[in-house]
Amino acid sequence: MLGRQLNRRQRVLDVVRDLARHVGPRFEPLRPFELAALALQIGRHLVEVLDQPAQLVRRGRGDAGVEIAAGDVANQLHPVFGRVRVEHYNNAEQQGRAAARSMLGSSAPYAYIHSFWSDQYQHKIEYVGHVTRWDEFVVRGSVEEGKLVGFYLVDGVVRAAIGLDRGGDPELDLDGEMAASARLVSTRARPAPAVLADDGTDLWSLA
Repeated sequence: MLGRQLNRRQRVLDVVRDLARHVGPRFEPLRPFELAALALQIGRHLVEVLDQPAQLVRRGRGDAGVEIAAGDVANQLHPVFGRVRVEHYNNAEQQGRAAARSMLGSSAPYAYIHSFWSDQYQHKIEYVGHVTRWDEFVVRGSVEEGKLVGFYLVDGVVRAAIGLDRGGDPELDLDGEMAASARLVSTRARPAPAVLADDGTDLWSLA
């Protein structure tokens, strides 16, 4: 395993050296097709090498020989979701903050509960968590009125939640239902479905 990892890293270094030779000290411009080919080659090998962004960010200190990866690192071994690939603005933004904390000495893993939004005409959708299959979908609010927070349960555990014209922005409305839903996901909460659906229940009390 170590041998394969080192070989991958060496291939990346070789590609970067090739790029340096092309550009050179005179900054000789590359033709578009040459630049595209080099970028594609670098990108392909970096995906192979940097397939553990959570570990790289977590272990980063800025010391010699230690790497810190942040930004558009979509492929991640997440402490809650396992292996996921998330390409979204929020993820890139949060990685920068995590890298800064690592450089300041933090050893906490990158455990950001992924979120995204989508504005569909007059409607606003917010989503937190990550799930591809679920056992039960619990609605808090009204499907008929089109204002609800829905919870995706897997074996009774809240794995994700979606807000349709309700719940607020989990990144900005820190006391809102969607922010509370992100907390439920992060703690792997197992509230009873009837309790989740009850508008009289304070979601923060379940986290």
